[in-house]
Amino acid sequence: TYANISAIGDFYLNPTLPGVTMSYSELNFLMAEAANEGLISGGIAMANNYYNEGILSSMAWHGLDGSAYITQEGISFTTQADGRTKIGTQKWISLFGQGYEAWTEWRRTKVPALSPVIESDPQVGEIPSRYYYPTTEPSFNSDNYQAASSSIGGDLLTSKLIWQ
Repeated sequence: TYANISAIGDFYLNPTLPGVTMSYSELNFLMAEAANEGLISGGIAMANNYYNEGILSSMAWHGLDGSAYITQEGISFTTQADGRTKIGTQKWISLFGQGYEAWTEWRRTKVPALSPVIESDPQVGEIPSRYYYPTTEPSFNSDNYQAASSSIGGDLLTSKLIWQ
């Protein structure tokens, strides 16, 4: 049922809303993560700059002004660990409308801390890590299906991927 689910706003139901492969905000969050992890220069100060630009550009795309939001207490970060959590959370928020990408980022970082939906399948018990193999795979490619399936602990929604 939809009793426990919020309705999507009219903005997102517009049939001319562009599809997004990678947004400017996502690029900024990737740069923030790279600076925060020391993969590019700038450290935490530059990570915060990219992070703020990611938030502002995401909100602008959604028709909002984020300037007051980024000045709130608790939005910026001063440590690498706090930066990981805050960058991951804001990136996940910015990926609204890009469900597969948001799911992939969450599986990669486990940020933010999420729980299965209220009416989820009790046999699964957690947010899925992967899709099932196609139903034709056991019939047409049995040996490889069995090998691949057994290498990840079975063809289950909860089988962890190599990078998890």
